[in-house]
Order: sequence, then structure tokens, then C-alpha cells
Amino acid sequence: KRKIMSAFSGGQASIEEHRRLGGNPHVDMAFLYLKSYFLTKKESEDVSERYSSGAMLSGEMKNMLFEKVIERINKLKEAYEKSHREGYRKIRNGRRAHRPEKAHGRI
Repeated sequence: KRKIMSAFSGGQASIEEHRRLGGNPHVDMAFLYLKSYFLTKKESEDVSERYSSGAMLSGEMKNMLFEKVIERINKLKEAYEKSHREGYRKIRNGRRAHRPEKAHGRI
């Protein structure tokens, strides 16, 4: 979270300025990651419009990215754990079924 929150943003110097002038999503790292990896074209256009108009702040954009990253990491963890359990079960069951009694004096 610290890395995401310290990323370069296209926002203004203060909240008041950002609300009045809006931000530049084309240089905002959180927006670029969201656009590239997490949002559909329609969603990225909506977020870009809200950020450019000042309706969305840099912190809100970074929190959105953080939530998406955590969601993706949790999905990957679940998939890894599932495949690991299944792989372990297959290996364990396979060794029991095909275990030779002795191979060249070694077990």
C-alpha cells in the first residue's frame, strides 16, 4: 500500500486546486496501471473523466488501484493453493500406487 500511495500522481498541489482544476490522468501512475491491467475501456474513460474534472482525487484513485491489486493477489493465492493441494494429492497417491519395493537396494 505504501508503494502505491507514494506513486507519482497527476493531481494538483492541494485538494481545493484539484477540485477546481482537475488532474491529469495521462501522467498519473495509478490511473495508468488501472487502465492497463484492471479496467475496461468504458470504466477507464469514466475514471479519466471524473479525475480530469476534479470529482475524483488522487488518493481515491490510488485506493482503487490498491483494492484491485489486493483482489488480484488473493485470486492468485487461491489458485496457487488449490493447484498445490491437488498436485500434492496426485503425487502422494501416485507414489503409493507405483512405489517399487526396492530399487537397487535403495528404498
